[in-house]
Amino acid sequence: MSIRTCSLSLLRRAAKHGFAALRCSRTLSTLRSDAHKPTLLAPPQRDIEQVLRVKKHSISSVIPAQAGTHNHRPISDCKNLTASGIWIPACAGMTLLILIIFLSFPLQAAEKEKAAAGIQNGILTAEVKKSGANLSIIFPFNRETPTAAFLRGAHLWLVFSEHAGLKIPDFAADEYFSGYDQLANQNFTIIRFALADSFRKDASAFSLDFDKSAWVLGVGKAVAPLGPKSPIAVKIQEGKIFLPALKTGEPLKINDPEQGDEIVIIPISTPSVGVNLERKFVDADIEETVQGIVLSNLSDSVRYNVTREGVEISGGRISGINNESKKEKVGPQSVLSFNYKLSGEFMPDRRALDEQIIRVPEKEKSAKRFDLAKLYFSNGFYPDALGALNLIRISDPDFAAAEAPRMLYGAVNYQMRHFTEALKTFEKLEAEDKDSRALPEIKLWRWAANLRLADDAKSADWQQEVAKDKEFLKLHEAYGKTKEDAVSGALPILQQYPGYIRNNFYLMAAREKISLGDYDMAENYLDSINKGGPDLIMQDSANFLHAVINEKRGNFTDAEIGWRKLSQIPEDRRNRVRAELYLTNLELSQGKITKPDAIKRLEPLTVIWRGDQVELELLNYLGQLYFAEKNYLKAFQTWKALVGSFANTSEAVAVAGRMQDNFVKLFDGGEAYNMPPLDALSLFFEFRELTPLGEKGDRIIRKLADHFIEADLLDSAATLLAHQIRYRASGDDKLDLAEKLIDVDLMNKKPGDALEVLDATEMEKMDEPRQQKRKYLRAETLRQMGRNDEALLLLKGDMSARAIEIKDKIFWISHDWKNLVDLLEPQFLLIKKQEPLDEKEAEKAIHLAFAYAFLGDTEKLKQLSKGYAKLIVDEKNQKFFAFLTKNRQRLDKENVEETGKLDDISSYLAEYNKENEPKPKPAEAAPPADASAPADSKAEEPAPAPAPAADAAKPAEKK
Repeated sequence: MSIRTCSLSLLRRAAKHGFAALRCSRTLSTLRSDAHKPTLLAPPQRDIEQVLRVKKHSISSVIPAQAGTHNHRPISDCKNLTASGIWIPACAGMTLLILIIFLSFPLQAAEKEKAAAGIQNGILTAEVKKSGANLSIIFPFNRETPTAAFLRGAHLWLVFSEHAGLKIPDFAADEYFSGYDQLANQNFTIIRFALADSFRKDASAFSLDFDKSAWVLGVGKAVAPLGPKSPIAVKIQEGKIFLPALKTGEPLKINDPEQGDEIVIIPISTPSVGVNLERKFVDADIEETVQGIVLSNLSDSVRYNVTREGVEISGGRISGINNESKKEKVGPQSVLSFNYKLSGEFMPDRRALDEQIIRVPEKEKSAKRFDLAKLYFSNGFYPDALGALNLIRISDPDFAAAEAPRMLYGAVNYQMRHFTEALKTFEKLEAEDKDSRALPEIKLWRWAANLRLADDAKSADWQQEVAKDKEFLKLHEAYGKTKEDAVSGALPILQQYPGYIRNNFYLMAAREKISLGDYDMAENYLDSINKGGPDLIMQDSANFLHAVINEKRGNFTDAEIGWRKLSQIPEDRRNRVRAELYLTNLELSQGKITKPDAIKRLEPLTVIWRGDQVELELLNYLGQLYFAEKNYLKAFQTWKALVGSFANTSEAVAVAGRMQDNFVKLFDGGEAYNMPPLDALSLFFEFRELTPLGEKGDRIIRKLADHFIEADLLDSAATLLAHQIRYRASGDDKLDLAEKLIDVDLMNKKPGDALEVLDATEMEKMDEPRQQKRKYLRAETLRQMGRNDEALLLLKGDMSARAIEIKDKIFWISHDWKNLVDLLEPQFLLIKKQEPLDEKEAEKAIHLAFAYAFLGDTEKLKQLSKGYAKLIVDEKNQKFFAFLTKNRQRLDKENVEETGKLDDISSYLAEYNKENEPKPKPAEAAPPADASAPADSKAEEPAPAPAPAADAAKPAEKK
């Protein structure tokens, strides 16, 4: 209940209940009293919940801040109270005076104003105002709600630390915004305005400020340029980054739906306090904002802490920046500048160097730019350092050719993961000056770049990048044959490096020593890491290698304990995944788990860590487990993911070779045909590019086609044969495959496809047997298409067994009994048979009996029964034959039902006719699009393509 509402309630209660209503005046007087006197005497409990419903933010909007200084007696001074809690008229005069003052305000208007100035029923209603080309959007929060505002991608983000549904009734797309959306969150209001295309090119004119009881977003030409009025100073001190900011809200961690990365947003309630310059570190970025703080690209090792004084960022490769204390320079010194500073503060130092670059003569600018590059490098701004160095390389090549700038250039590229460029730089430095005092440091960085290049699977395409640089390749090959310990030779210099760089070098040296079998030296390097006070991620990496050394030495229990501990650390995903991988391999080799158990443990890891040698090892091992368990499809899919993600690595090349060998082993050796047909079908069509060229590949495809025919996967068999005809076969071999494809199409009840293949593969010169075979194929194709007259004309005068078989089907289906008798009678009545009839002969005998029965030729039926009744061995066929040949009247459509045997005849006819209808097929994997049917000449075989519907395999028209 607000103060004004309380006044109205008080008046009503006074009329009805007398002085009992004055309990509301206690609320009013207390609110105007000193804020440091919170203790109140409770009014009667009966009405307390109805009276004292005053929100804190409503008070501040109505009562002035100095209200506590008014010279009046607070209600707590009223002494005359009864035991029942009823207030005595001693305070009545003062209360009535307050009533008169507050009733002078228009109460209804006040209620409307309150409703429009905040969140009502969980909804925040924003107001849009336009003044010429300028736009203002007002978000009526009743207090300085912690807020963040910043540009990211194609959106302007606004984040308020108070949850509400958003409505902007007057919003319309304009030259600034094309729309907006609200991201779901239970604790924050997150709004993203999509920038219009015309505004996106210059989205620098907008502001955010707090005006009385609302945050106001201003956009337009009259608005000040992008940036906070009170920028936050980014302080780098004692190995940490500190962003001083008061009145910070709770941090919000959220995924950017546009860019897909995770960001941390820290809203601030003080208006126009933000970061005016984007800062990039190795393991974290601080983004530019108009209001609040935004962190992005945070590695797992980075920690942030929001306090009353601001935000502190530590860990990862942020630690160690500017945290090296001044040491007495004894022995060899590093050429690189990890602790370069003028005054000790980055921004003043940078401004001072910028001014010096402007003032000094042209011949001295390169030296000052080099100082600026060193400043950037020592503070972790590697892209900025590279920009300064590149400017020197362009404007002053002689200065850039000196040893120190070149070493800094190589180190900057290394820190930016440009390992190829770093390696080329240090290789050439070493080759050009063998007597340099910086040679140990040069060798150290050359060694590190070479190792990282070989280890970083994503950068393994460096061979393609430098393939034309013969000099570099020669130097690199020569270095690869040496086993020089670059780290031990540069230990005094390495001690001068920041901890995060020094420990990384120790870690790489330990890995290399393990690969060479020098476990003692590897442990020395790992112990050096522990002494250096590394961050948690670095410590986990050192512990992982300790476990590897234990396994190499046969201390399996210690190795298992070390890896198991690491596999249970959720924060360190990389070490968690590789520890679980190595632990699974160890337990499997010891027989503690089975291969299915190992697969079950490793499958979830594929989505936890991506993109480096750890994922490569995981996919390789998981694929081998799948293959050993005869889950061939998953094995090949896993290996394919490896080859696609880590192309050009030696591991990927080896896996690709293994895939082809196993593919040939499965399909040429016969193992694939023990798989379920659909599994074999899916495996072949998904990885058909592994089919070898030549005779072996042809043999695989023919075997597979026969396998699909036996499994009634006729569409897939036709696809394989069509692809073979079009791209691989020629001459008689092509004709043989074409005739096999025609048979498959006819079995599949696709006579149209069969006819197209016949026409497409027709040749002028074919031997007599092939011409006869193709004639019968064409006749059968025409018969299935219902073109009986053309089929009979093609077979005119031909009384071969194949021709009689086709004619028999034509006359039988068309109920042409007379021609059926003329065709079959000579085979049964003129030529006596003594041996039992085979299936086809029994079928023809029954057809002839049907014809005699429908023609009413009882004498011929008797002769047929006498000669062949005992030669039909199949019980079902005997039944039909006996029924048809017994003494009876002529069969026709009118009297056939009177025989009482209609079901027997109908079932036989239905069964026979069913053989001429398309059969239902099991679901098949769709064949690839390039597997179209044959053409006259061989074409170049295309690369595999995505699979369309199964009926896409159509023969090409004959040209």
